[in-house]
Amino acid sequence: MSIFNVFGQEYDAPVLELDELYKRKAGEEITQQMYNFKTKDGYEVALRPEMTPTLARMILKEIKSIVLPVRYVSLALSVKVQAI
Repeated sequence: MSIFNVFGQEYDAPVLELDELYKRKAGEEITQQMYNFKTKDGYEVALRPEMTPTLARMILKEIKSIVLPVRYVSLALSVKVQAI
């Protein structure tokens, strides 16, 4: 039996997200805790520091087809700057 059968459905998402997503959630100061940069096309992106906004967006997109209660598990890469 795999961990996914015990704890719920597996999900994954891109490791890069628009940093505006995190600014809306946590404010402008969150950018000091993220690895972020501007792409060649001018998009401001960040390495995903957490999965909460990504999971919330996924659930909102699929809300009509989800049978509640639902459990998700992810073993995804998240990157955040921590002061030592």
